[in-house]
Amino acid sequence: ALSGVTAAAPAPTASASHGTYTNPLDISSEVGPVENCADPTVTRARNAAGKWRWYLYCTKDPRNDQDRQPGNPDAYEFQLIPMYSSKDLVNWTYRGNVFEPESAPGDNYPDWAHPDAGLFAPEIVSMNGRWYLYYSVTNVSDATSGEPGCGSDNAIGVATGPSPLGPWTDSGDPV
Repeated sequence: ALSGVTAAAPAPTASASHGTYTNPLDISSEVGPVENCADPTVTRARNAAGKWRWYLYCTKDPRNDQDRQPGNPDAYEFQLIPMYSSKDLVNWTYRGNVFEPESAPGDNYPDWAHPDAGLFAPEIVSMNGRWYLYYSVTNVSDATSGEPGCGSDNAIGVATGPSPLGPWTDSGDPV
């Protein structure tokens, strides 16, 4: 039965003549180079001036080891779904966060999410002239939970905005 099966060709190996690979992304921010962008999602859209741009969204994380809380150098400053834009998919500019912390003036943090929850794996889509940014939440508030005090009841949220850079408004409840 195996007479017609042949061995697969060995995978090509890298040679020294090809040089060393380096990450081509150059993402800068006010705290230095962005070294962390877990679970990214990317979309392409026209900006307000009608120019095509790429937009990148990342999981809640500090941008690098120097991204520390003001007044508390021992604690990281977690960015709540950071946003970046690019003309060429190589050079990126930090454009703020989808959400602001509850302590910020005019915050838009989802009331139904626990303040310490992770906001992970964003996914963006454009429909009906609006932008929808879906994200997972690692812990919802006791008022939202089916099991208050659980500490690990996950949910999916969605925020909407008029452009790929918002401003973002959370739906008010898990989807």
